[in-house]
Amino acid sequence: MRINDLQGSMAGRLFAIANEIRRNKVLAARITGRKSEEAVGRANEIIIDNVRKQVVRTEYKDDDDGNYSLCLYLSANECVEVQWNTNVHADRTVGLVRKEENHSGFYWVVDYYATDGRQVIDTVSDPHLTDVPVFLSGSLRITGTPETVFSLHVENGRVAGADAKEHTLSISYLGKPMKSE
Repeated sequence: MRINDLQGSMAGRLFAIANEIRRNKVLAARITGRKSEEAVGRANEIIIDNVRKQVVRTEYKDDDDGNYSLCLYLSANECVEVQWNTNVHADRTVGLVRKEENHSGFYWVVDYYATDGRQVIDTVSDPHLTDVPVFLSGSLRITGTPETVFSLHVENGRVAGADAKEHTLSISYLGKPMKSE
């Protein structure tokens, strides 16, 4: 069995396990009356302004030295782009409400482009870019790297958009995206 076949097989099994865990959490929530994962998002789903959208395709770019860009496509033209540095942002919960201290590598970025190409959400944590906002609330958690099965979550995201309106954003992604050429 080739490595790619093994990785694909493992990715499929991990996705099945994640879905089974989600179903069990939903069932437990119904029994106990607590909030379920359904309220915060399922795997490979983005909630924008309380509208659930399924991720249909993902692509990432390895920008060297632990810097990554990931596009989560909701349609051919609609996407959420996230940028990060694994040394600074991976395997920890990162608050999205403050600019970061100076460091080497990418600062986190979370952008949303609507189907008509408009950039609705434009955020960056680079302290030198004072004219680009951060979130009003929310957190980011990235586990692993895109070369393997990894997860990316934005929870309780609330932001003043490029259109001067307030928007909400939650991301729940688990998988292995395609590498962009």
